[in-house]
Amino acid sequence: MFDEILIESGGRDRHRSTWVTGLISALIHLGIVFGVVAAGYWVQQNPDLIQKPMQAFIVGSSAPP
Repeated sequence: MFDEILIESGGRDRHRSTWVTGLISALIHLGIVFGVVAAGYWVQQNPDLIQKPMQAFIVGSSAPP
């Protein structure tokens, strides 16, 4: 309804380019999923690359004064 009123959207055929947009979106999502899986596999093969985090708070065994 409102897309016929706007000048920017007048005369534009949106059905023609939807498959291109869908293909680009699918490729980007597959790349992200592949990157996450590849990073997990790489870290699993090289566990020495992960550094253990330093403890931020050290709690003593004595009671507070």
